[in-house]
Amino acid sequence: MTTILMSRNNPEGHKLEELLETMVSDLDEKNSMIEEDTSPCSRRIVANNNKIISMLNECISYQNDSLAQLNYIAPDPGVDGTPRIGK
Repeated sequence: MTTILMSRNNPEGHKLEELLETMVSDLDEKNSMIEEDTSPCSRRIVANNNKIISMLNECISYQNDSLAQLNYIAPDPGVDGTPRIGK
């Protein structure tokens, strides 16, 4: 059973693509709060955050591809509708 993501069992959950986009936005905001700090620690954290942002953007691309594949099969029926794939 999913506990965070939206599903038939968790209709109040979050859409993966929205969570990923929010995480990217949050990390961008964190970076902006330390952008003027030139200490090695700050620079390392910004670099790490940028790598994570890059990976999250890759995840967003994969999720968008999955959504496109599902939309090719049929329109989104919502959490209460008939599944487009699987059970």
